[in-house]
Amino acid sequence: MSQRESPDSSFALVTVCKSDLVRLGLQAVLKTHPHVRLVGEAINASDAEEIVAREKPRALIVVLESEIDVADLARKVRISAPTIRIIAISDMEYRHGTSGLLLSGIDGIVLNIQPVEILLATVDYLRRLPGSFRRQERAEPTSSSSLPERLDSPLTDREQEIALLVGQGLSNKDIADRLHISTITVRHHLTNLFQKLGISTRLKLLRWIYQKGLAGCGPAV
Repeated sequence: MSQRESPDSSFALVTVCKSDLVRLGLQAVLKTHPHVRLVGEAINASDAEEIVAREKPRALIVVLESEIDVADLARKVRISAPTIRIIAISDMEYRHGTSGLLLSGIDGIVLNIQPVEILLATVDYLRRLPGSFRRQERAEPTSSSSLPERLDSPLTDREQEIALLVGQGLSNKDIADRLHISTITVRHHLTNLFQKLGISTRLKLLRWIYQKGLAGCGPAV
């Protein structure tokens, strides 16, 4: 029977969110992970800087809000914690888009419409990354030759690529820009893969990705 890791070896996290209700929800979700320890909760960017400097957590979960300059926050917290991982919880209408988040120094993106399993899988993925992980590798495009071999599905390589990019929270436009194709082509591939998988929405596609064990395979990192 496996035992819980000691506090010293667990993955220490800090959350940033102004909503009491959302903070309580994050508490409840994170408590279900056996190797995660919530060491602080901030309500704004300045609180987050202070808590990170004091607690030296391994990751920061930021619920994106209009008051938060995520690029500035990422830069400041990494002064005191250079190797900290940053996960953004965003909606599909984030003003700078997911490509903007990647350029802001974010290590993982989770959409607020995704099931909680996706957040946990993203946390777990970042928790398992080696300390020597190079941040400049974060935004490299997915290529069909690097797709996980365990992805057993009726999808073509291109459809698999697009499915994994949807799993990263990218919009159709972001996917088109990443793969250097048109948004019409992206929609065409999505229609085909939806038909092949027997699903009808992005949320169902995200659940399929999670069930395949791919939710943590490069979540925008």
